[in-house]
Formats: sequence, structure tokens, C-alpha cells
Amino acid sequence: MKILVLLFLLSFSFISLENVPKKVSHSEINQTPKPKIAKIKEANFDIRNDTVIFNSGSIENFDKASHPIDVYWIGETRDTVVRLQHKYDKSKNLVGTETYQHGKKTPYIDTIYVNTNGLKVIESFDSDHKVSKKSIITTDKNENPVLKTYENGKGEFQGLDSLFFDAKNRVIKEFHEDSKGKRYGIILSYKYIKSDQYGNWTERHMYVGETLSQKQTREITYYK
Repeated sequence: MKILVLLFLLSFSFISLENVPKKVSHSEINQTPKPKIAKIKEANFDIRNDTVIFNSGSIENFDKASHPIDVYWIGETRDTVVRLQHKYDKSKNLVGTETYQHGKKTPYIDTIYVNTNGLKVIESFDSDHKVSKKSIITTDKNENPVLKTYENGKGEFQGLDSLFFDAKNRVIKEFHEDSKGKRYGIILSYKYIKSDQYGNWTERHMYVGETLSQKQTREITYYK
């Protein structure tokens, strides 16, 4: 069950957060263009009684046009357990993903499209090629995914995620509500500690309520 939840959240996270173009502000127009990102290596460390313990990580690769290529998720034992492959049409629009779990040949399939309301939709399919999950993403004026609603294969509402972003388009808080409208007690918030010379964060802390729960770091490689 844990790995199935991971597969869905992994595909949703990278699709909605890493592949959304951000609008350029007036102050950025005359600045020297940032180099394109080639690779992001992320590591997540749990904080337990002042002890730092590796929890998980990921490696995401991009092409020179800033399109995500694939993502490798690293488990607690630092072995690759999941690989997510992005799929594009001839116009380089993201249309789906294939997620491969270690030891299995058949991938989990997601289809991505824009509905009649202009919202991005992600549909996940089961082994019988039937829709098992659906998520609908609402964005703000900067294309940040501020609301994610979930349905099961029958179209029944399953819950939502609400996200809040700062002026730099970085997520700073999120919470989840279930299908009955009950907000979970766990509210996640993020404090950004370090950034590189291009303004991309390289270290942030995640809080569960008021408690520091995790340190997350990123090593970013750029195209020359």
C-alpha cells in the first residue's frame, strides 16, 4: 500500500510542481537569463531527537528545453525503487507518465490533459486499463498548483490538498482534507534555508505543525 501511495504522489508532485512554467516578472526581464537545469538530486533527512536519518531521495533529469525527462526515486536503503518516465506529444506537451516499480515490468500509466474548464487533469489507470484515480489541479496567476482535488475511479470525491506559495513561487504550507471535509491534523510548512547563485533553493526544512520534521537538500546541475 505504501508503494502505491508513493507512486501516485510521486507522479503528481513532479508533474504539478516541476513542469509548470512560471510567469516572468518585470524585474526579471532585464536580468541575465538563468542557465537551464540539467539535473536535480534531492535528499530528505528525518530529524529525530537531534539525529539526522536519511529517509529518501530523487534524481530528476531535464532536457535543454527545460522539459523533465525522468525521475528516479531512492528509498531508505538508497536503492532505486521507482522510475517515472515523462511522455510528450509532437508539440512537446506533457501527455502522461509511465511509472516503473523495481522488480516489475509493467508500468503504472498516467494520462494528463486539460479539461473543458482549462484545468490540468491526471488520470491513473489500473491493470485492467480502467481509471483508478483522478486528480484535478487549480493554479494561481503564477501557475502555481494551489488546489489539488482527488476522485476515485467512480468519480467520487476523495479529498483535496491546499498549497500556499511565497513571492518566489516556493511552496510554504500545505494541508489535506478528506472526503468529508475534515482537515487532517498534520499541516506541513517549509522554511527555506539556502539557495544557489541563481535563486533556486538548495536546502529547506519541513515542519509538521510546529515541530521540525525533515531537512531536504538539493544539488542542482546546469547546462553550460
